[in-house]
Amino acid sequence: MSIPCDLIEKILQLLPVKYVLRARCVSKEWCSLIDTKAFAKNHFKRAIKRFHITGVLICGVKNFSRLISRVVKDGFVMLNPATRKFRDIHCENSQKVWCYGFGYDRSTDDYKVVKIRWFEHRGEVEVYGFRSNSWKRLQDIIAGDCSFLSSRGILVSDSLYWIGFDDTCLVYGFDLGFEEFRKFPLPELNVKWYSICLSNLDGQLCITDNYRGSHTNVWILNNFGAENPWRKVYTVEKPDYGSFRYIVKVVAASESGDDVLFEGDRTKLFWYNLGEKAFMDDVQGIPARFNTLLYTESLVQVS
Repeated sequence: MSIPCDLIEKILQLLPVKYVLRARCVSKEWCSLIDTKAFAKNHFKRAIKRFHITGVLICGVKNFSRLISRVVKDGFVMLNPATRKFRDIHCENSQKVWCYGFGYDRSTDDYKVVKIRWFEHRGEVEVYGFRSNSWKRLQDIIAGDCSFLSSRGILVSDSLYWIGFDDTCLVYGFDLGFEEFRKFPLPELNVKWYSICLSNLDGQLCITDNYRGSHTNVWILNNFGAENPWRKVYTVEKPDYGSFRYIVKVVAASESGDDVLFEGDRTKLFWYNLGEKAFMDDVQGIPARFNTLLYTESLVQVS
């Protein structure tokens, strides 16, 4: 008795990526099915429903992920760590790129790379689309006297976010669908700009602020467009920091929400229990300096 093809497809879509890739060797029919874009998309949709996150990707200082984008001499390299496939993306003056980001535009079903640089008192934004395999320059969408505080954009939903300032410090969000910036204020902080950091916490834009080493506040963008869109979700006091000086950012939360993974001193990762208000054992075996990125395995084709 043979198994219906649609049932085989449903079963394969429930498997982790490494087992799906092994299943390509079963037959030509299975290989052809697994290699389709439709299968990859449906597999990923099921994965993000089943798993809170697959894990935290710990990588070298200039890396960036869900696919990963790395700035190299002549442009970017886009890598899918699960399939180990990559794409070279050439761009001119890549060493002069100040800021960059990578994300998925659901409105066009396209992956995009955004690069930003400033010169001659003006800002220049270019967007690379996977479908067109080309760069597009966007005119006059960012002020020349604006500066961003970090190079890597934080992806939340369909937008990339940076903290920037001209006369005042603001959050700049680049909508990947409309390809335009919007900006909104930070929460009311009593810290300088270099003590704050953006991250993605459970699909919400998050700000971590370190107040002179005495405590750290964590804020969530709760209601965009409201007069006060930010909500403080918790505060961590300095006595609980343990063996590091300050918290850099929130990396992830456990599925139960009881534990939060923090990056400390840009050299350590610690789980923090919100109920007991105490740090647990630090994560071992990580590089001396690193970046942390939420990662869900996928079969997305980049080559």
